[in-house]
Amino acid sequence: MVYWRKANVLHTGDMMMVQSGYPFVDLSSGGNVEHLLTSLDQLIAMTNADTVIIPGHGPLARRGDLIAWRDMIATAVARVKALKDAGRTLEQAKAAKPLEGLNGDQNTFFPPDNFVEGIWNSLEAHGK
Repeated sequence: MVYWRKANVLHTGDMMMVQSGYPFVDLSSGGNVEHLLTSLDQLIAMTNADTVIIPGHGPLARRGDLIAWRDMIATAVARVKALKDAGRTLEQAKAAKPLEGLNGDQNTFFPPDNFVEGIWNSLEAHGK
């Protein structure tokens, strides 16, 4: 990310996308959804209602959009974790459609089942 303090403009890169579906978390490079949530919390803390946000994909956004994006990801993680904690397999978790209703009619940059798998593997990598 890049933040131009004087201009109050934040470029999030692919940590945030607007109208593009779910994020791709690159597990092979050490990424995971928990780190993504922590990073998004840091971005939220450095912005205010007047901050112009340039997402990795989609139109310009504001802090409220960033908060909504972070909350959507946190909800997705909580739903997948609940399925995992209940003893479901990854395939059963995908079949349960835990992301249903989270991203509305947005375009799908990264398909829901792939994001469920990314969340699942993030949790597995951290023993959760």
